[in-house]
Amino acid sequence: MEVTDVMDVMRVRYSGCYHYVCYFIAEIFIKNVITIQRWYKDVLFRRRLYRHCHHKKYRECVRDITDYGCCPPIHDIPLFREGGSMYRESLRDFKYLKTKVIDIR
Repeated sequence: MEVTDVMDVMRVRYSGCYHYVCYFIAEIFIKNVITIQRWYKDVLFRRRLYRHCHHKKYRECVRDITDYGCCPPIHDIPLFREGGSMYRESLRDFKYLKTKVIDIR
C-alpha cells in the first residue's frame, strides 16, 4: 500500500499532507510493533511462570526419587532388596574398577 493510496482513502488532496500521512503510517507501524512485542513478552512470562510453578510443585517428589535411588539395600521392602538404581550402578562400577585397577606400588 502506497502513501498516495492512504491519502486517497482519507480524501486528502493537497501536497503538504504527504508528510503528515507518512508520519501517521510510521506511528501506526511503531504501535503495532510495540503491541506485538508486549504480547510476545507476556507469552514468555506466562511460560516461565508455569515452568517455575511446575518445578516448585514437584521439587519434593524429585528429591525423594533421587534419595530413594541412592539408598542402600533394604531387605524389608521388595523394591529395594538390591538397593536403589543409582546405588546399584555405582556398586557395579566400583566392582568393575576394583578388578581392573593395577597395583602401581
